[in-house]
Amino acid sequence: MNGNKGEFWEDAFLLAFCSVIALAGLAVACWVVAAGRLLSLDGILLTAIALLFALVFGGVVAWSFHKGEAQEVLKHLVAGRKPDSEKG
Repeated sequence: MNGNKGEFWEDAFLLAFCSVIALAGLAVACWVVAAGRLLSLDGILLTAIALLFALVFGGVVAWSFHKGEAQEVLKHLVAGRKPDSEKG
């Protein structure tokens, strides 16, 4: 991130999108297990695909935290939501 406002919103959207997809993949895998469909071929394949999505998109979020990009995005979001009386 170079501090460009457009790039900031792009990074924020990327992190939010990847987080939602990763959580959705985990939710689908949990649903398959809870519904008792894991032992069928459809359930195995659906679980494998859902966990692969969670791994790939969750990896993007994890790498962003590792590189420090996610912390910068979170700092900008927190700083942008402060009331005017708290801004210096």
